[in-house]
Amino acid sequence: MFFFTEGNVLSWATFFPLIGATIILLMMIARAFFGLDKKLVDEASRWAALVFSGLSMLAGFAASHFREHLPWRAGMFVGVVSLFVGGLIATMLLAAVV
Repeated sequence: MFFFTEGNVLSWATFFPLIGATIILLMMIARAFFGLDKKLVDEASRWAALVFSGLSMLAGFAASHFREHLPWRAGMFVGVVSLFVGGLIATMLLAAVV
């Protein structure tokens, strides 16, 4: 089963940075409680940030013309139109750099 489908790609693009930030936070907590090496945790945090930013960027590229209807909220949807694709790409690239 492929994760990015037409029905959920915008959710993945939105929540990948949140998932990555949660993993980094958990690594920082593990460092505080278990006395892990600072350099090791810093490197792992950088790699996690790079991976999840890249995944968010890939999902953003794939989501350039999609709309996602949320079944739990009637009439609510998330969408990206071609007019804002440039802004979406710039945001994803900025997330990958930071």
